[in-house]
Parts: sequence; structure tokens; C-alpha cells
Amino acid sequence: MDYDNVLHKSRKSVDAALTTIADSWQCLGLAAEGAGERFSSLQTRLEDFLKELVQGELDHLETIKTEVGEARKFIRSLAAEIHEPLPEGITKPRPLLQQLEELAAERKRLEELKERRDRVPDDSEGELSEDYTYTYSEAEEQQQQVLLSASS
Repeated sequence: MDYDNVLHKSRKSVDAALTTIADSWQCLGLAAEGAGERFSSLQTRLEDFLKELVQGELDHLETIKTEVGEARKFIRSLAAEIHEPLPEGITKPRPLLQQLEELAAERKRLEELKERRDRVPDDSEGELSEDYTYTYSEAEEQQQQVLLSASS
């Protein structure tokens, strides 16, 4: 996005609005003193509106920064819990919304990985849950057959 172009367009529309207001005052035949008073009132209202607008944008920015920090912290914790390395780009500086998107994708990946790992039992018989099509002993048998055929 070309921020200079956006800023230029914004200034242009504000300038056009102020010109229209000034033209209307001129058509009314307001004396310079009356126009000056009206302009002061208009300027105060515009400044108040812009302060509110700017504060809303800054509040939104802080909210997104907080969300990114919390998401990053959660990803680190989840990755540590399942002994998974952190992706290289997790701390690389990028636009905040892009980071949120990437962190959400990484969270989904880690949660799916954790869920798959949680489904695999850790028992001594080696039986897998119903989601798997064969037992560890069958897998070992297949592996031995592969080794035997490779050595033949």
C-alpha cells in the first residue's frame, strides 16, 4: 500500500471540504470577523474529532500488539510442551496483522500435532488407537520383512 498516496488523497478531500465551507461563507457575505469565528469553531470541532479518531487507531494498534504478544507466548509454551522447535520467523519483525495470521496458522499446526500425539497411547504392548490401521507389532513384522528382502 502506498501510504503517501493515501495521505495525499485524505488531505485533498479535507482541503476540498474546507474550500466548500469557505465558499459558502463567501456566498452568504459573512464579514471576515464572522468567518473567523465560524472557522475557530470549526477548527475546534475538527481537532476534537481528529484526536478521537487518532486515539481509536492507537488503541486498536495496542490491542493488536497485545494479541501478537499473547499469541507468541502461547506458541512458545505449546511448542515447548510438545517438544517442537519454534519456527524461524516467529520473532522476525513483520507487520502486526501478518504476524497474527502466521501465528494463528502456527497455533493450528501445533494444536493438530499435539492432538495427534495425544491419541497415540504410550503403553508397553504397543497397540495404537482405533485411528490407526495396524499395531506396532505388525509394523515391526513389516519392517523385518523389508530388511530380509533387502538382504537377499
